[in-house]
Amino acid sequence: MVRFVAALIAALVLVPLRSGAQSVATLRIGYVPTDIGGQLFIAKDQGMFARAGLSVELSPIINGSAIGAAIVSGSLDIGYSNPLSIVITHDKGLPFVILTAANIYRADAPTVGQLVVLKSSPLKSGRDFAGKTVAVGGLNGLVHIAARAWIDQTGGDSSATRFIEMSLPEMPAALRAGRIDAAMFNYGVDPGLGKPGDPFRVVADTFTSLSRNFAAGTWFTSSEWVAKHPALARKFVAVMREAARWSDDHQREAMEIIATNLKKSPEEMAAATPVAFGTTLSPAMIQPVIDAAAKYGVIKARFPAQELLSRLAP
Repeated sequence: MVRFVAALIAALVLVPLRSGAQSVATLRIGYVPTDIGGQLFIAKDQGMFARAGLSVELSPIINGSAIGAAIVSGSLDIGYSNPLSIVITHDKGLPFVILTAANIYRADAPTVGQLVVLKSSPLKSGRDFAGKTVAVGGLNGLVHIAARAWIDQTGGDSSATRFIEMSLPEMPAALRAGRIDAAMFNYGVDPGLGKPGDPFRVVADTFTSLSRNFAAGTWFTSSEWVAKHPALARKFVAVMREAARWSDDHQREAMEIIATNLKKSPEEMAAATPVAFGTTLSPAMIQPVIDAAAKYGVIKARFPAQELLSRLAP
């Protein structure tokens, strides 16, 4: 998370904000190349962008810091980020706004935020994690905060747990080797998670400790870009909402489209719980992230989520 903010500050200092000149028919969009960016693939495959009078250039980018820096520099118009990153940049005074929701966390069908241990592990509740080592993708990131919240809400003290940063692909091997006691990964890392024959057990769906329903991913841009291109922003929001609704009604076809774009087999994608995409966005879908970030000292103080949302947000 520190790297995210540092990259954006560097971009703001070193690269002037873009001018208003651009092709009105083209949107340049950065996404993280997993199923959480699936709205883009669906919208392009089903001709939704074309019907809205938009052409799109889609750029797979490995993390939110690079996407944010590209938006500031003017090489991207819109990008994907988890909401905590946008919360932190707002706290630092950087000019980003959320346009609409991407993937939604739903407690009845969780796809991210799983706290995982070996099946043989005795760890079951927050009180068991005192002195234990838990791997997270990024310190002070959304999964780290969610893990802390779950530990504190289930009888433990998260300040007594040792959290270390580790890439998601490394986590399963580290767990099997006993180098860590638990890890925060998800069904994308291990589609067979918790199923017969899998060596791991899900202790908790920790994101539920933040809220049973919130925006786990967002589409964002700079406030300057929205001010200069409100019509393009409205079209993008409308297309993302249409893609989310289509996905709800055509889950099998949506998974096949996403699998094709990610160069994965449909069988591999079908093994995981389908991602839910947002058809709307309200302050209540962001506020739990802000509140948790303030509680755990990631930002200076709580603020109203409405400050982050573009007036174009559905």
